[in-house]
Amino acid sequence: MNPKRRYRFLVSLTVLFWSTFSGYTQNLLVNPEFEEINVCVEHAAECSPEGWLLTSPNIPVNRKGTAGIVVFNSNVRNVRQYMQSELMMELEAGRVYEIKIMALAGECVVNSLGVKFEDEFTCLEKDELIESPDVDFSSQFLQFSKGKQRKWIELSASYKAKGGERFILIGSFASDSEQTRKFKDQPKQYTNYLYFLDNVELNAPHLDSLPPECMEVKKHLYNFDYRHSFCLYRAYEKPIELDTVPAILPEAHIDSLILGDVLFDFNSSDLKPEAESYLLELMKTINKESISLIEIYGYTDNIGTDAYNEKLSQERAESVKKLLSKKGLPELSMKTFGMGKTNPVTDNSTEEGRQKNRRIEIFFHHSK
Repeated sequence: MNPKRRYRFLVSLTVLFWSTFSGYTQNLLVNPEFEEINVCVEHAAECSPEGWLLTSPNIPVNRKGTAGIVVFNSNVRNVRQYMQSELMMELEAGRVYEIKIMALAGECVVNSLGVKFEDEFTCLEKDELIESPDVDFSSQFLQFSKGKQRKWIELSASYKAKGGERFILIGSFASDSEQTRKFKDQPKQYTNYLYFLDNVELNAPHLDSLPPECMEVKKHLYNFDYRHSFCLYRAYEKPIELDTVPAILPEAHIDSLILGDVLFDFNSSDLKPEAESYLLELMKTINKESISLIEIYGYTDNIGTDAYNEKLSQERAESVKKLLSKKGLPELSMKTFGMGKTNPVTDNSTEEGRQKNRRIEIFFHHSK
């Protein structure tokens, strides 16, 4: 039997036993096995696990119902990714909660995974280090040989809540200088090294059942379908009674444009002469007066090194920013992201697929 399936089988038996004879503790995390996959609105394609986001503008690697996150990059210092999700209920001060995580090393074994709790949603501009975890599993890694870590291992800890924690972050919180690493083969240049997560639990032993509002939080998480413009996420708020609402406010919305590689020559970030008229024609339907933020994401195919593709995609995004600024849109309201080969919309194995993956995505956020 597959080790992961065998583990799940044993967990199921344990849950059945304890739910029958002792009252099963309640998991405050949605979609803990990452089996349910979100279909993002940007591409109408499967992107990442329902209810989970990264802390940076990227998506986790989805592999057979597990979530893969970057714990080290061989070229850029302190590149990190963190899975994050809103808890189904705030943690109570002084209460002790039980954390369990299944982890699997990819091509590099590290000694540092941990958990951090936050009061607010975390939105970073790039994959970068977050420090000071609330739970550090480093000492537990000493129990496992490097060979053992290439199979699924269980990490567990107790956490005494400060009170008010609403979000959980999971990843490596150690800097490159603090982290120890053991590569399966010779380390490769310009490579992201991953750990895979599964069966994540944040159990509340003091609860016999979850309050009904927890299902509303889960529904709120599942209803959020943006993955490439993830900073739009807002924490769940309990509905306000109608007689307390002072006024009906206009709902903010987003327009998006997805442009193929028709704007640029091959391996170039210089806009083609016809790019200006092409882009302005597409923008005719967008209300420019209400724009509060513009996000420009550049993407490449998988040909070339990660460093080259990230640089090229960033430069292309900057070229589009300059064009929009030239046409009167406020430069201070624009953010650019060079995403390289990440988040492909289709398979890179054919020229047709690679052409679709070479693209610019623009999101126009409106304040009213």
